[in-house]
Amino acid sequence: MSSKKKWGESFLKSGAPLEYLAFAKMESLGFETYQNVEYERKITDGKSKVFSIDIQADKQLKNGINLELLIECKYHDPSKLWMFIPFPYDYMRAGWCCDRHILNNGPIEFLRHPNKRNFINLGQRASWNIVVSKDGVRQENQIYEGISQLVYALFPLATFRLFHWNWMTLTYPLRGSILPILVTNEELFLLKSNINDLNIIREANKPEEIANTIPWLFCKVNQNFTTIDYNYSVLQKLLSYDKDIIIDFDKNIKIVRKIEKIELDCMETYINRPQWVIIVNINALDQMVHLIEDYISSLKLISKREMPKFKGKKIIEGKSN
Repeated sequence: MSSKKKWGESFLKSGAPLEYLAFAKMESLGFETYQNVEYERKITDGKSKVFSIDIQADKQLKNGINLELLIECKYHDPSKLWMFIPFPYDYMRAGWCCDRHILNNGPIEFLRHPNKRNFINLGQRASWNIVVSKDGVRQENQIYEGISQLVYALFPLATFRLFHWNWMTLTYPLRGSILPILVTNEELFLLKSNINDLNIIREANKPEEIANTIPWLFCKVNQNFTTIDYNYSVLQKLLSYDKDIIIDFDKNIKIVRKIEKIELDCMETYINRPQWVIIVNINALDQMVHLIEDYISSLKLISKREMPKFKGKKIIEGKSN
């Protein structure tokens, strides 16, 4: 390999070009886009540490839903590939295949039919993943690493983007959906469903013999006690507001109100979220975003007339309104 190619590959391995390309694509799709979005997380010794997600993209859809995309980017050199195992179709009857479990709605559930299972059918589904080199050597699993980063970021960022913002209103709740997305330059391979003999895999000369190349997919997140405990701690921090919530707009205006039960019910669903992460090749990012935008924009919502109006008061220069 020439020194020029080594320099270029070194630059690509930094991840910066992939992040830039993903950022630019989201901007071109009309999203308000931010880089290196930080959140605080407790680590093993009980102390807090600041982590970040590569990109946060935000867009108001035509039906009023505020769509938030949390994007983590993972670059791999061309000698590696990402392999996925199909999600068993019979499990599609399970509750966590519902639209509401993929969209991560808040600050309350606002879908007219939240238990429909249509969103999951937009793409292929996978349950296990592994990174291998094209010469057959197993590699460090950057898919797992990327998914873990998104899992830990979802609830803290939802806390700010959905719940904290909603506390500042005395009218109708906001309507937001947050989707975690892992973007890569790697080809995505999904094992063919008709593979029923391990020797077929062992004797394959190339991945295309046993797997189909796909542009993007839904990957099931296998929640464990560590992530559930972590999300529970985020919830407890939210619930520390056991008295009046006081939001300062400026020196003269404050909003004072309590957390409503309907908000608490929604917060509690985040203890085992996310259930799914979207994984997409950078070349298919535009196509995938258009597809999910169109679907989410078509969803029927509970009307504002049917939604609860939060109770509280606005204080202006010490006088209640």
